[in-house]
Order: sequence, then structure tokens, then C-alpha cells
Amino acid sequence: MVIQIGPPPPPPTIASFTPTSGPVGANVIITGNNFTGANQVKFNGVTASFAVNSNTQITTTVPTGATTGPISVTTPGGTAASATNFTVTAPPPSSLVFNPKADAYVNANNASTNFGTAPTLRAKQSSPIVNSYLKFVVTGISGTIQSAKLRLKVTAASNSSESVYFVTINSWSETGITFSNAPIISGSPLSTVSSGTVGQWVEFDVKAAITGNATFSFGLKSASTATVQYSSREGADKPELVIQFTSSTVAAKTAETKLENEALATPTPERLELFANYPNPFNPQTTIAYDLPEATQVRLVIYNMLGQVVRTLVDEPQLAGNKRVIWDGRNELGQQVSTGVYLYQLQVGRQQLVRRMVFQK
Repeated sequence: MVIQIGPPPPPPTIASFTPTSGPVGANVIITGNNFTGANQVKFNGVTASFAVNSNTQITTTVPTGATTGPISVTTPGGTAASATNFTVTAPPPSSLVFNPKADAYVNANNASTNFGTAPTLRAKQSSPIVNSYLKFVVTGISGTIQSAKLRLKVTAASNSSESVYFVTINSWSETGITFSNAPIISGSPLSTVSSGTVGQWVEFDVKAAITGNATFSFGLKSASTATVQYSSREGADKPELVIQFTSSTVAAKTAETKLENEALATPTPERLELFANYPNPFNPQTTIAYDLPEATQVRLVIYNMLGQVVRTLVDEPQLAGNKRVIWDGRNELGQQVSTGVYLYQLQVGRQQLVRRMVFQK
């Protein structure tokens, strides 16, 4: 039996709190009365850390998982809830700026020449065709991506527009890329902008391609017969990939939970396996699937029946998991292959797995 000695402690009251809104992690000061002995503070039902400064003031922090709603304070005398809601807002965006790990232009008239150390990137529609490539290694993204802009400084303007494309192959190198071996630039552009004036920075919206921390390659093509030039990473003004993202403990926790759920739903494969492509025969594209039991360097290559390389689909380190790659029936030059039987080889360390498929027009 508990015996109450003296009158019960008075219940707390909340008069106000400041600020009245903020993101997870923001500090909030609660003013009121009878806060001595407080043992709990909640934001719309979510428990928060706090410190009792005095009988009339508490300092607390907006907790992870909090949503808009009243603030409550609990003491031995009872629980008080604020008359107004605290508004949980999105955290302000953070920004990171990346310079390219590699960039280069390629020229159809000099198909085997490498221009990787040139101080400019160039693009031209024809006579000859000139394209450019940029590769960025993105790290430090910890939340939801709000925007991603590829910024280039114009050193020579064209009379039309330029387009940036997402390039799925990252295995090219700055000192090895040529027109003959460059990854294919195909599909719909991520962004198209009018050619700027000399000295101007132009911005391409590449958000659709940026999925988080990874390596990303882009291809640059022009609609003009006049050559546009931008400063390369060897030039005076390096290209920039500017990414804005929402960085917060909420985003980090959400991502952590998502990964945990995915890990539970999709266990790590027990062995290396290369599956039959589907559909097969196929036209215009087919999907190749394989399982990786551990993180490793992966190479997936298409060969013709003479043993000649037709297309390198993957040549990069990958994490363990179930993988899917689409082949569009085109070779390294972007040309559609002829009807026939092709081999696809998965090479992981010293292990090599090979299967056959049929392209049928």
C-alpha cells in the first residue's frame, strides 16, 4: 500500500513552446508550470529526450518518427498537453558538389584517338560526330534526393541545343576511351538545354539518373553541326554535379528500415548462378539474370559464335544479390546485331558461366 504524505504534486501546465515548428533534431523550449520531476515529454505520442531547466522550463528535441501534433509533458502530478500543435517540417536540403572522376570527348574522324587529357569537352551532331562522356563517384548522400544538376562552363557556343543521357556502363576510362570503344549513348535524354554563351554555366537536370551513392556516367550529344565546347576537369572550370538532398535522422532511419526489410524479404543467394535469359528467342530486347553470393568484381559479356566480343554489359564491382541486366540486341557501336545465336558469359573471379540465346528478327 502506498501512503501519500502531504498534498499531491500539482499537475503540469504548458503555456507555450518555441519554435512552433521544425524538423527532426530541432531543439524546442517548453514554458509552463510545475515541471519539476518531469519524467516524459512526447511529440504527438512519440517520446523525446529532454532536460528540465527549471520548474517553468524544459528543453527538448524533436524525436525521430515525430509527426505534427501536440506536445505533452508528464510529471508525478499528471500529464499536460499543449493547446496547439507543433508542426514537424521537412529538414532543409543539404548540398554536395562533385567534380568528375573522368571525362573525355570522342571524335568519329579520329575513332581510335583518345582525347581524355584535353582541357575541353566537345559535342557536334555530324561531320564529324563528336560526343563527350563524364563519370562521377557520388558519396555522402544520406536522405531523399531533391535535385541533381550537371553544370558545365561554356568555352565555345553552338547554334542549337545539347542533350545529356544516362550511360549504363561505367567501365570506360579517361585515358582509354575512344569513339570506337565508347559506351553507346541511346534512349531518351535526361535533359536538353539551349547552347549557352561563352563564359556561361549551363545546367542539365539529371535527377532521374541519380539514385544515391554510386558511380554514374553521362553522355553528351549536340543537335548542332557547330562544335560546342565546355571546360573539362583539366580546364579552368571543372564540370560539377550538384546534388541537393534531405539529410535527417528520419531519412536515415527510413533507409535503414527499408534495407532491413529488403534483406529479410530477399536473402543473399547461396551460390553463383547464371539463369536462362527471357524471352528467348528475343527481339528487340531480353533480360539476363544472375545471383551473386558475395560482393565482387563482375563482368558480363555478349559474344558471337566466333568468340568475338559483341557487347560488354557489366564490368564493375557489385554487391551480393539478385541481379538483372537488359540487352537491347545492339553491339558496342549501337548497331543492331544480325539474327543468330549468341553467348553470354558471366565472369566472377576465376569462375565463368556461359549460356546461349537467340536473336531473331
